Amino acid sequence: MSDPFDRTHNPIVGQPLQLLEQVAVVTAPNASPMTFTGTQSYLIGTDSLAIVDPGPEDAAHFDALIAAIAGRPVSHIVVTHSHVDHSPLSRRMSAALDAPILGFGTTDEGRSETMERLAALADLSRALAKSSSALAARAALCRASSRAAAAEASALV
Repeated sequence: MSDPFDRTHNPIVGQPLQLLEQVAVVTAPNASPMTFTGTQSYLIGTDSLAIVDPGPEDAAHFDALIAAIAGRPVSHIVVTHSHVDHSPLSRRMSAALDAPILGFGTTDEGRSETMERLAALADLSRALAKSSSALAARAALCRASSRAAAAEASALV
């Protein structure tokens, strides 16, 4: 069975690519195993635009989208889902362009069982890191208290 995925796709990050008369795409600089060459943000329309999936909070991507919009009014910002590669830039785009954000659901809407397990592992990892940091801070405080107590005791002798 052949692989239907085009592994040769190599967009120029930050440059709009016209897919159809009324559809352009701008690729964000966040290539990864999850985003392949980078998140693709779509500009739909000609005289007035809608933005679909503005992408990650990234200054270069924000600037690239603003340049591709080229002063045209933006009527809507559509977020297909609220992952860090698709939605964070929506707030800054909305503020800059005075356009409403449209989306539905929470971050975990529509997750598969696999994604639920990965999210749970990520939550556990963050909790362990936070606990580890708290324990390290307590240990440092105990060491400092012990040194202060030893200094006081030696001053009494």
